[in-house]
Amino acid sequence: MKDDRRGTKDQESGVAPAVGLSMWQANFLLIAAVVGLGIMALPHSIAKIGWFPGIVILGSVFYLNLYTGMLLWRLRMVYPSALTYTHIGWHAMGQTGKRLAQVVTLIQLFMLEATYLLVNAQSLAAVFYEVDLCKPTWGIFMSLLLLPFVQIRTLQNVSALSILSGVMVCLVLILCLVEMALHGRAPGVQTVWVEEDKPFVWFTAISSMVFACGSQFVYLEVMSEMQHVREFPSSMKRAGSFILFAYMSISAAGYWTYGRSISSYIVDVIPNGPLRRVANVFMLIHTMVSYILMSQVLCSTLIKLFNPIKRSLSDGGPMATAADGEDEEGEETPMVDKASNVPPSREDWLIASMVVMLAAYLVANLIPFFEDLTILIGALIGGPISLGLPALFALHSNSQGGLESSPRERRVLYCILGFTLVVMVLGFASGMDSLFHKWDTLGYPFECHCVECTTL
Repeated sequence: MKDDRRGTKDQESGVAPAVGLSMWQANFLLIAAVVGLGIMALPHSIAKIGWFPGIVILGSVFYLNLYTGMLLWRLRMVYPSALTYTHIGWHAMGQTGKRLAQVVTLIQLFMLEATYLLVNAQSLAAVFYEVDLCKPTWGIFMSLLLLPFVQIRTLQNVSALSILSGVMVCLVLILCLVEMALHGRAPGVQTVWVEEDKPFVWFTAISSMVFACGSQFVYLEVMSEMQHVREFPSSMKRAGSFILFAYMSISAAGYWTYGRSISSYIVDVIPNGPLRRVANVFMLIHTMVSYILMSQVLCSTLIKLFNPIKRSLSDGGPMATAADGEDEEGEETPMVDKASNVPPSREDWLIASMVVMLAAYLVANLIPFFEDLTILIGALIGGPISLGLPALFALHSNSQGGLESSPRERRVLYCILGFTLVVMVLGFASGMDSLFHKWDTLGYPFECHCVECTTL
């Protein structure tokens, strides 16, 4: 059996069908995919470590993510039939790579669901700030509000929804900048070039930055929808320039205006009043749309895993004709998800959506602090999915004669793997240290502490 997963000659052109995203549409979609909840914690991350290390580390982590995004594009050009992260994993490392990508991506999506639900509850509470309710109660109300929307089993115009979500975030950031301009820099606020703090604190900041900058699992989806996939680097550079400018601007404005006292959730700089209510309505729209989109993927996957027919089709079982790598004649073929043609029943979808929502609710209340949840996601999941796996897949592809890499680039890839492991270990340890401290000082899971305190 021939060990060549690069697809057919027609596919090697790397050109998608004529109907798809233009380069400018891809620009907006990339901005909408990357600029999300992560930017809300960046000013506080800069404040933890100071101007110089904050700007240098944020810029370095961002450009590392650009580089690994380009790595995925290069792998996509080597394996044109690979349309998703799991496809890249399968082409580069076989079943091991496929399972690695599947597991990490699904954990990332689920943890994002928990984060969206957490912010949904905080935003709903901020919209109705006159009502004094516990955060777990707001979470229940938010879950009941979301449940009917996640029963939509097929979403059309997903690109339009993603862009709407991104626009809402941009409007929130504009309102935060307006508040900072009106507030001005308070007397006595100080900023420093390098903060003198425990080394552990640096890794909480780095983990938050990794969380904010990484959306690699979306890049391949964008590539698969583009009219001309060879234009992806141009789209990535244009979108990246805007994203980096936005990240640096909001981080610098927040730290300069409030110093070390800047909230870990930037929306909290807006005091109670009409402006805060409007900002949180926009944030609520963003997180609701994001939750619904992520729920689509998670519910579909759960049904495939636990529905025997769909699992057989997606895993190449007795009901599949050509899936996961081989056709009837034994030749290797691109991975095909034939289970997607079997529509899930309403009952299956309801059960799956309720399971996802219940699990997300539990996580959001076990870790009811926005900053710590993003730190743990950035360390344990964001690092591997954004940095580690692209580097690992590139090295394996190179060893098989697929992706061309120089000896110098291979050394860089090994350094990225090492950096990922360091962030995973020390970022997780520093995140847990911060979480334990907040449990002791602000309240334990499911306790009725104030909503505003949980964003610290």
